[in-house]
Amino acid sequence: MTQHDGQSMAIDKSPVPFFIKALVFSLPQLGLAVLIAPIAILAGLYAKYFGLSLVSVAGVILVAKLFDAVTDPLIGYWSDCLYEKTGSRKALIIVGGLLLIPCSGFLYVPLFTGSVLYFFFWYLLFYFSLTLISIPYMAWANEFTFDTREKTMTFGTMNVMGLLGGVLFYSLPILPYFVTNEITPLILKVCFLLGSALILLGLYFAIKYVPSGRYKNDKFHHLSKSDPEYFSSDHLHKKAAIHLKEIGSVVVHNKPFLVIMCVLLMAGVGMGMWFSLFFTYVDSYLGQGEVFTKVYAWGMAAGALMTPVWYHLVLHLGKRTVWLLSTAMIGVVFVSGAFLSAGIAGFSAIFTLKLIFSISASAGGVISGPLLCDVIDYSQLKEGVDRSGVYFSLQGLFAKIPMAVGAGLGLAVIGLMGYDATSQSQTELALFGMRVGVAWLPAMFMLLSMVLIAKLPLNERRMVIIRKRLAQHQNTLAAK
Repeated sequence: MTQHDGQSMAIDKSPVPFFIKALVFSLPQLGLAVLIAPIAILAGLYAKYFGLSLVSVAGVILVAKLFDAVTDPLIGYWSDCLYEKTGSRKALIIVGGLLLIPCSGFLYVPLFTGSVLYFFFWYLLFYFSLTLISIPYMAWANEFTFDTREKTMTFGTMNVMGLLGGVLFYSLPILPYFVTNEITPLILKVCFLLGSALILLGLYFAIKYVPSGRYKNDKFHHLSKSDPEYFSSDHLHKKAAIHLKEIGSVVVHNKPFLVIMCVLLMAGVGMGMWFSLFFTYVDSYLGQGEVFTKVYAWGMAAGALMTPVWYHLVLHLGKRTVWLLSTAMIGVVFVSGAFLSAGIAGFSAIFTLKLIFSISASAGGVISGPLLCDVIDYSQLKEGVDRSGVYFSLQGLFAKIPMAVGAGLGLAVIGLMGYDATSQSQTELALFGMRVGVAWLPAMFMLLSMVLIAKLPLNERRMVIIRKRLAQHQNTLAAK
């Protein structure tokens, strides 16, 4: 037996350090990040190289977001049903990964250029397969970890892999093998091949060597839910396969989950505004477009290097305190952007802002997953059901939709105030509009999110109690 957050649990007896398990589990995230990275700029690439209009691409992206609103909860529900029946989510993860690879190929190396229908079909299928692998993968992270240390280490390692994948993608154009530093169709092809190879390799090791869940025997395997012992507790192991219409009522009555979703809503709108305008802000407003790719690559690298620091801060200060600190730092970055102008902002000023932003934002990758795991454990103790897939699907939905809303709001603000990115000169109102869109409004949304973070009802002390009670049930099962 080993102590975790003050609790006694049936635990892995393997001499392999937990960090190695977390690293092996996180390997697929590297390939996923490489394949996801071009999505942020895919609209411009299809318009520039494949002949699609920005209006058409924007319409496809809008429909894709609506598609996500339907498929995300469904896949979360299916994932929980599979876990309830088999004790593992690995089959769904494998299907999602194997489907994502050809979808990426057809999307990044199109057979028919200039076809909106072609782009529409493969873009939607890409996102469907991405959701199919991502939601059960995130839920799995909660199920083979036990306490704050293990959960934070696992999600922190995943965050590092995701940032390194972004660094790999943005570093490809500067390699000496390519004739230009721009992101071209050839770069997309290399991205597809590299990302696919990394996903296959990562999935092989993760599926083979990482356990399915937290109920384990001496060989670190999941206790099958077909075993009668699994259902020996009347409260803890109700069937997860509830009717879909019941999901909404379940999560609505989970106050910690609602608070976190409100935080994601506020922060997502602010971040969406900033992300949608940052390139125009650097390129047109500050006149420093040539530094954009370098700033992004270095920023992601800094975020990856900072992740272990955030991990240790979480262990010493708690998730809520660290989340408040990192959100405040992002707010300071947003406000600082309002005081830069084309005459005074050089590479060092832009680099500093992006560096601090990336360092601060990397905390989210360390904190958000473990926080939701707390919510799931709280729900499991309260309701007697593990619905990790449903909760992670709803978290993903609340992370994506506000970002899209923020992106539209940011573009609308500068557009209504007359900002023209193609013009060499702007009116005072247009310049003010850029400051409002990229700095003041995003900072306001971050401030609102900080107020909500301070109201999070779950803290480290309460989670020790919750996990101790869950552990008592789990030890009862392991002893039978």
